[in-house]
Amino acid sequence: MFSKTSPSPSCPVRSDALLLRCILAIVSLILVSLAGCGGGNAAGTIQQSVMLTWVDSTSTVVGYNVYRGVQSGGPYMRINNVLEAPTSYVDYTVQSGCTYYYVVTAVDSNGLESAYSNEVVAVIP
Repeated sequence: MFSKTSPSPSCPVRSDALLLRCILAIVSLILVSLAGCGGGNAAGTIQQSVMLTWVDSTSTVVGYNVYRGVQSGGPYMRINNVLEAPTSYVDYTVQSGCTYYYVVTAVDSNGLESAYSNEVVAVIP
């Protein structure tokens, strides 16, 4: 059902990145069910999403990248198109019956990306 994913080649995680305190302290990991059709869902199905929130970095950052994988420990694939300035993200691309693993990185003004945050898991019913 799933194929292995690899980190996005356009945004590699740098081991020499500044130590940016990007702590994924989940304030809330909420499974939100939205009634309706969308994204190719058949009529009458429930579209689900995962809302992630985290504590802002104490370092100066320009934004955050959100990564998702289908197995604990990765590999992860970047799922945001542009840097996220707020400390939250909603993933509307989840599928029922799946388990997803999320991590976040902080990015500074030089484009350097921190190491992955702690991993959180979302089980989609």
